[in-house]
Amino acid sequence: MSRATTPDSPWPPTDTPYLTRHGLHPPLVPAPPPAGLGLVVVIPAKAEPDIAPTLESLGACHPPDCAVEVLVAVNAAADCPPAVTRANQATLEAVGAWALDHAPPWMRVHALDVPPLSPKQAGVGLARKIGLDEGVRRLTWAGAPRGVLACLDADCTVAPDYLTALVAHFRKHPDDWACTLPFAHDLDAAPTPAAREGIVTYELYLRYVVEGLGLARYPGALHTVGSAMAVRVDGYQAQGGMNRRQAGEDFYFLNKFLRIGRIRQAQGGLVRPAPRVSDRVPFGTGAAMGRWLAGDDPPQQRVWAPETFTAVETIIDVIPRLAQADAAGIGAWCAAQPSPLRGWLERVRFAARVAEMQRHSASPAGLRSRFLQWFDRFQVMKLAHHLRDHGVTSLPVLPALARLFAQYGVAGAPMDDAEALLGWLRRRQHAPPTGCDAAQRQPAGDLHGAGAVDNSPRRLQCDALHPIGFSLSGGTP
Repeated sequence: MSRATTPDSPWPPTDTPYLTRHGLHPPLVPAPPPAGLGLVVVIPAKAEPDIAPTLESLGACHPPDCAVEVLVAVNAAADCPPAVTRANQATLEAVGAWALDHAPPWMRVHALDVPPLSPKQAGVGLARKIGLDEGVRRLTWAGAPRGVLACLDADCTVAPDYLTALVAHFRKHPDDWACTLPFAHDLDAAPTPAAREGIVTYELYLRYVVEGLGLARYPGALHTVGSAMAVRVDGYQAQGGMNRRQAGEDFYFLNKFLRIGRIRQAQGGLVRPAPRVSDRVPFGTGAAMGRWLAGDDPPQQRVWAPETFTAVETIIDVIPRLAQADAAGIGAWCAAQPSPLRGWLERVRFAARVAEMQRHSASPAGLRSRFLQWFDRFQVMKLAHHLRDHGVTSLPVLPALARLFAQYGVAGAPMDDAEALLGWLRRRQHAPPTGCDAAQRQPAGDLHGAGAVDNSPRRLQCDALHPIGFSLSGGTP
């Protein structure tokens, strides 16, 4: 049960060991947290004077059965242009005014006037970290060490069930440390037809990657979108908090939870990012949209070939057999793979790595968990780049999706209309897997379960990257 700090309690209370070691600032909010605080939404903001729609969507949410705080981390580098300083001052004033005039009684909104950041480190990762660390402090002081920290962006709006979906998720899954949320870029907010086409293409790219991983039965087939993720206070601290990357901070942050299997997608709580151009980060939605509209580089025009996911599936398939495999069998299996995949297996010293895992695993389940901690999303990305650089050619996203669906026998996708296809993928990926679909896509919540090799007819054996018929006990049958 959450509790407020009483007037007789020392203020501020002692920080947690995590904050003592990793915190960067003393408390940025001077007031004690409200009674019953259980959820903190963190929004990094740099030159965001028009943040009102984001705050209004939060204020219009169904109230959860706990108090909520919104922390807007207004930040900039010490050497930022004067225009950014002026815009940040406008943001501070806008947030303060909205908090006084419009915040519902169960929600408190604080604008964090973050001290100037080092130009070498300033960016979204550091801004998120400062806001999330303050959220840790607020929830801990309120007596909610397992409270929820949600990440949002200043260009997003949320569905009315956003807050209640977050609270419900972590109550339903008490062992989860993190979750992702459904997201859908606001196509109607695109200022021009070209911008609309660009954001559709970009989101198709994001969904193509997750779709391919899901069809390959990769356990960590979840989106890694910074504005659509949340974490519990205890998990956040246990995993060392947010990184300071200037871009891609969401991927590397969520990968820590994917590696240990304590994350899944929440049901409900849709987040709607804006399809705007932005130079705040070197890659991501805003940067991709800028390149698209400038005609320099359509957003993620070329994507990993579908054979990439066949290679991932090849590796996932072999995991149940690794516990009983000897060195000769593993070596023979590696040698039997076609050149692009075999080259990657040699590059990562796959046989030696598995042998080391065998020595340190007491059971097949332990070996599987250890293997998947190594074969994480970052390792998958490195595999994909290796294949791309060794003959597995990238291709545009629409042909890639068509080939992927043909490869895995997925029917019903409206391939002749990009927006209709995007809507179809949104519905498919936002819904929990059931029935036949569940056989093709493993639920992300059971990341390191025992699992079984899928021998169903829907699997397409791709000769280019998925040879079959080899034994892990030495040679061919």
